[in-house]
Amino acid sequence: MEYELPSVSGRKRLNTNVALNVSAPQEVIVRFDEAIDAESTWKVYEQLLELHQDFM
Repeated sequence: MEYELPSVSGRKRLNTNVALNVSAPQEVIVRFDEAIDAESTWKVYEQLLELHQDFM
Protein backbone atom coordinates (compact mmCIF):
# COMPACT_ATOMS: atom_id res chain seq x y z
CA MET A 1 0.00 0.00 0.00
CA GLU A 2 1.34 3.44 -0.92
CA TYR A 3 0.98 6.54 1.24
CA GLU A 4 1.52 10.19 0.44
CA LEU A 5 3.94 11.95 2.75
CA PRO A 6 3.05 15.56 3.49
CA SER A 7 5.77 18.02 2.54
CA VAL A 8 6.74 21.48 3.64
CA SER A 9 4.35 24.09 2.33
CA GLY A 10 7.16 26.26 1.02
CA ARG A 11 6.48 29.06 3.45
CA LYS A 12 9.37 31.13 4.74
CA ARG A 13 10.62 30.20 8.19
CA LEU A 14 11.28 32.71 10.94
CA ASN A 15 14.74 32.01 12.35
CA THR A 16 15.34 34.08 15.45
CA ASN A 17 18.38 34.16 17.72
CA VAL A 18 17.76 35.98 21.00
CA ALA A 19 20.07 36.78 23.92
CA LEU A 20 18.59 38.24 27.11
CA ASN A 21 20.56 39.59 30.05
CA VAL A 22 18.60 38.35 33.07
CA SER A 23 20.39 40.85 35.33
CA ALA A 24 19.32 43.72 33.07
CA PRO A 25 16.26 42.58 31.09
CA GLN A 26 16.28 45.75 28.99
CA GLU A 27 19.46 44.42 27.31
CA VAL A 28 18.14 42.19 24.54
CA ILE A 29 19.81 41.14 21.31
CA VAL A 30 17.49 39.87 18.59
CA ARG A 31 18.69 38.63 15.22
CA PHE A 32 16.66 37.38 12.28
CA ASP A 33 18.84 35.19 10.07
CA GLU A 34 18.25 32.97 7.05
CA ALA A 35 19.40 29.98 9.11
CA ILE A 36 20.31 29.24 12.71
CA ASP A 37 23.75 27.78 12.34
CA ALA A 38 27.30 28.26 13.62
CA GLU A 39 27.73 31.50 11.68
CA SER A 40 24.56 33.14 13.01
CA THR A 41 25.35 31.98 16.55
CA TRP A 42 28.84 33.45 16.25
CA LYS A 43 27.33 36.79 15.18
CA VAL A 44 25.20 36.84 18.33
CA TYR A 45 28.33 36.09 20.36
CA GLU A 46 30.18 38.98 18.69
CA GLN A 47 27.29 41.33 19.46
CA LEU A 48 27.40 40.23 23.10
CA LEU A 49 31.13 40.93 23.24
CA GLU A 50 30.57 44.43 21.82
CA LEU A 51 27.87 45.12 24.39
CA HIS A 52 30.00 43.82 27.29
CA GLN A 53 33.56 44.86 26.46
CA ASP A 54 34.33 45.06 30.19
CA PHE A 55 34.52 41.24 30.27
CA MET A 56 37.40 41.09 27.81
